[in-house]
Amino acid sequence: MVKLRNSMVLFIMMFSLFHFSSVAVGATGEVTDNSSKDGEENYQEEQNQDAMGVDDESGEGNEGSDSGKDEGDSKNEEIPVKDEEKEEENLTNESEDSSVNDSSKNLQIQTNSTDEEGPLPYHEGDEGQHIEELKEKLISLGFADWQDLTSTYDEETVSAVKEFQGEYNLDVTGIADEATRNTIDVVLEPPFRLGDRGESVTELKENLVELGFADWSGSDLSHIYDEATEGVVEEFQSANDLTVDGIAGADTLAKIDKLLTDEPEPQYEVGDSGDHIVALKEDLTSLGFANWSSPSRYYGSITAGVVEDFQEYYGLKVTGAAGEETRTKIEEVLNPPYRNGDRGNPVVELKEDLVELGFANWSNPSQYYGSVTAGIVKDFQTAYGMTEDGIAGQNTLSKINEVLSDPQYRDGDSGDHIIALKEDLTSLGFANWSSPSKYYGSITAGVVEDFQEYYGLNVTGIAGEETRVVIEEVLNPPYRSGDRGDPIVELKEKLTELGFANWSNPSQYYGGITAGVVEDFQATYGLEPDGIADENTLEEMEKVLPDPRYREGDQGDHVVELKEDLTALGFANWSSPSQYYGSITAGVVEDFQKYYGLNANGIANKDTRDKIEEVLKPPYQNGDRGNPVVELKEKLVELGFANWSNPSQFYGSVTSSVVERFQSVYGLTQDGVADEDTLEEVEKVLSSEPQYRPGGSGDHVVTLKEDLTRLGFANWSDPTLYYGSITASVVEDFQDYYNLPVTGTAYPATLSKIEEVLTPAFQNGDRGNPVVGLKENLTTLGFANWTNPSQYYGNVTAGVVEEFQDAYGLRITGKADTTTLSKLDEFLSTLYQNGDSGGHIVTLKENLTALGFANWSDPTPYYGSITAGVVEDFQATYGLHVTGVVDQDTLERINSEITKQNSEVSYTQHDMTYEEALEIQMGRFQQTDQYRNAPAYVSSEYISINDSGEAVTTAQVNIRAEKDAGSHVYATLEEGTAVNVVNEGDVWHEISYGSWRNPTANEVEYYMNPNNHDIFQHLLLSEYSGVEANNLNNVLDGAGELEGTGQSFINGSQEHSVNEIYLISHALHETGNGTSVLSNGSIQVGKLDKSTWVSFKPGQIDIARYDGEGEWSIEEDVTIDRDEVYDIETTYNMFGIGAVDVNTNTRGSVRAYQEGWFSPDKAIVGGSEYIGESYIHNEYSQNTIYKMRWNFEYPPHQYATDIGWATKQINDIKNLYSLLEDPALRFSFPAFN
Repeated sequence: MVKLRNSMVLFIMMFSLFHFSSVAVGATGEVTDNSSKDGEENYQEEQNQDAMGVDDESGEGNEGSDSGKDEGDSKNEEIPVKDEEKEEENLTNESEDSSVNDSSKNLQIQTNSTDEEGPLPYHEGDEGQHIEELKEKLISLGFADWQDLTSTYDEETVSAVKEFQGEYNLDVTGIADEATRNTIDVVLEPPFRLGDRGESVTELKENLVELGFADWSGSDLSHIYDEATEGVVEEFQSANDLTVDGIAGADTLAKIDKLLTDEPEPQYEVGDSGDHIVALKEDLTSLGFANWSSPSRYYGSITAGVVEDFQEYYGLKVTGAAGEETRTKIEEVLNPPYRNGDRGNPVVELKEDLVELGFANWSNPSQYYGSVTAGIVKDFQTAYGMTEDGIAGQNTLSKINEVLSDPQYRDGDSGDHIIALKEDLTSLGFANWSSPSKYYGSITAGVVEDFQEYYGLNVTGIAGEETRVVIEEVLNPPYRSGDRGDPIVELKEKLTELGFANWSNPSQYYGGITAGVVEDFQATYGLEPDGIADENTLEEMEKVLPDPRYREGDQGDHVVELKEDLTALGFANWSSPSQYYGSITAGVVEDFQKYYGLNANGIANKDTRDKIEEVLKPPYQNGDRGNPVVELKEKLVELGFANWSNPSQFYGSVTSSVVERFQSVYGLTQDGVADEDTLEEVEKVLSSEPQYRPGGSGDHVVTLKEDLTRLGFANWSDPTLYYGSITASVVEDFQDYYNLPVTGTAYPATLSKIEEVLTPAFQNGDRGNPVVGLKENLTTLGFANWTNPSQYYGNVTAGVVEEFQDAYGLRITGKADTTTLSKLDEFLSTLYQNGDSGGHIVTLKENLTALGFANWSDPTPYYGSITAGVVEDFQATYGLHVTGVVDQDTLERINSEITKQNSEVSYTQHDMTYEEALEIQMGRFQQTDQYRNAPAYVSSEYISINDSGEAVTTAQVNIRAEKDAGSHVYATLEEGTAVNVVNEGDVWHEISYGSWRNPTANEVEYYMNPNNHDIFQHLLLSEYSGVEANNLNNVLDGAGELEGTGQSFINGSQEHSVNEIYLISHALHETGNGTSVLSNGSIQVGKLDKSTWVSFKPGQIDIARYDGEGEWSIEEDVTIDRDEVYDIETTYNMFGIGAVDVNTNTRGSVRAYQEGWFSPDKAIVGGSEYIGESYIHNEYSQNTIYKMRWNFEYPPHQYATDIGWATKQINDIKNLYSLLEDPALRFSFPAFN
């Protein structure tokens, strides 16, 4: 084989010599001119000239060549003539493998030119880097083994070159000419074939040994590519599906390298095992296709089944073997981007992150990435300005991690940064934390949501970077329409001070009105009128605020006036104030501001100065102070209403009560405020004639003394004209006795009481003609039978009076007091008795006949003894007081029994006796107002009165009906309770007490008895009466906004099972006959955010806020631009629902807005639902007025403490029924064991 290769080289040299002159022929067939041009430059031209010759020679040369190494073993080889290329392919049949690698070999053998000199040969004696490189190549080819390589061409080099030349049939000269050097390069480069040698061949053999295709060792691992090497290469090529030609070309060498460097590909199918199987199982578990907690190394049928599930889910070929396509899909799904259809733990982690960021609320997120997940990812992307595709790519995941790594501003976080956030939100008016905690809880999250909703941010409740940036932006100028917060309030206050607005209580909202005012300011001061409060605008505002100023450092006469006013108000004691406004003045101003709830900054701004002026002038009221208060107190002392010896400048609760007593005495509004009317009355009384106070004199004083003597308070036999201290003392005794303000001055109320008492009420021991009249009335009512009553009021009279009081539920005292006499008059005015006549007597007789107590077929209009006897039978039958006289109770009972006959009556059985029911009610808190004007007494032993007249209890003490420890107890006061003592006594003090007091057991029973009072208290409120709409409209005629709404009440009644007449009665009462602003569409309501509403009432705008925890706050009488409010609607509230006692119309209108009551019909039907659910169809079965008041099964759930409540509710309902045409009447009574 070596000889063959040498012959080829010799052939090429000879061919060159005889075919060309001065031309080198390359092994590729390329013709190169070496005269004056580089071979590459003249390649094309010479190729064209010699194409035919090359073609011929190619065919010749290939006959005796070896495997065509020089021509065929190169993919990139260029052969100019197609025929030559084709012929070589056919002749050599070389593999793609060898042809690819032969491209690097371009052996050119240079002959000596007769015309020009070629590249210089390397001779003995030459030196240089090129000699050292030559030596290295010879070593690599095995022709030398220099250990100490030099750069000199010495004898050893000559010897090695000769050996190479001899080996490769070159001229053996020892000179490394170009042909020699080209041959060296050819032999060193692949492809390697039979006859090649060198270190590369040795390395090839070692690689084949490592791959198990040979077992060479020692000397067998030579650097010669021999036939054995060729055979092993062929065997390797066959095993690896390469062209089998024994030549180590590029493909062969690449495959060897791949097998040596690549790890053996692990197998993923049933029967395999290893760490790669563990990793596969962990991935499948992470994707949710299995739940191996500690997966084994073995690939069994279960593993194959799980792989099949994965393949089926993702549309792969279902084989159970985890081939490359399957593993690629697993890796793809495990790594971002995640999208709709993906699943696994990464999806769970993504969802948990989105929950933490507030974009979702999954409590136990699944591993599936569905449309909902994609939508939430879109929300996140929108919130952070990213591409909204719902795919969780790397950018989206990075942004999630970035937001999560921020300082935490979400539910559960805490720290000083949370305090700062809360302070900012408070400043912006979204909260009212006065001392915010460090904790970020649900309330904080709710406030953040309100802020985000208001400013159009993504509502998450998390104060992310975007939210905090907007907070900072809104807090700092420029301020513009839509902004809000404390800075806006300050801006408005300055604009008001400058006269550009007149906000008295500016809101925190910057709306269209605010922008307009700012524009006015800007236009006035030559700024761009854009309505935006930028830095220039704010600076100009500070420059033009009023001069003189009232702040530290200012001075002038205006400061002197300010100090004088503050001194008059008692905040300072400057006797000769200076013009200078210093720190002391600022401190006094701060004291004033704090006292009156102003912004305490020590600057006497317009609000402060206005307040000073207001306090210095009337009205004066609780909390005021100053010299005017001292003067008022002195006048009240002069009038006998107080006894201050050195009155202070403070207007407190005691002063208020004294003023209130004065107002009460002189018929003024009793509010304790010394307004213009009160001050005028004080002056008027001080200057009035005649004088009924110490120092006064005249006939009027004589008359006063005579009256007091008649009443037993004095014993003047010949009273003088003079009103002195003794007269004042007697007047005080009278005032004390009759529960009047004790002043010693006979003011009008005292004079009226004297006149009233001179016509006294009656009690045991009294006498006179009035007692005769009392006895006659009691006889008329059937309680006595005096034929010729005397004028004495004794024990018998007292007993009859007690019987009357007991019969009609009055306090049993035996005294004919005002209440008793009023009740007598009431019954006498409605009395039917012996001797009466008229149509009402006919009706009475007809009703008694209908009830079976008589058989009059054609009753006369006369009330005689027979009629009286029938009435007595009726009274006895129904447990009434038997008098034979038809009083109010008897008449009501007759009417009730008649109504029962014409109605449906049902009974609710209670598993208790009537006495047990009464005992239950006596255990509840009961009240009555029938003693509202009666005196009340407390033991003086338990009352402490200070020098200012203020009285407090020193222990728990009972309020009694009389000056008697055994009398009825109206109420009990706890220790430390302030009381208003109107009449001091040695043992008992008379006090002023409210209208509502404890009733007696007798009074409770009287009102609880279901047979007493009108039957309509038992009307079933859960039944529709069946009246037509036009009939109801007749009833509603002239009822304002309720007029013509009969059908709405019918709809509400039928839909929610509530009696329509009850609904109408309720609505008429709550709306003031349909005219209240809450019901007539006068109020519009809109929203600022989800928990803040604006109520536009006639003449006033209020803002209502709800904190989500049951607390409402109302900001009253604000100024706000309607443009700042959205979703404004006209509201109607026909039943006063939600209209609490404070801010009634505001809360009621907001409730109507929340319920959607934007028309009278919706308000009536919607309100009917509320009334039905809350009052009638609740768990306590209170479907009558009586049951609402007297609930025996659930006594804590009664709608009133007033024992007379039920009887007070029915008049309107009964009157409405009287206007209807044939309504259905259904009643339900309680029944007891």
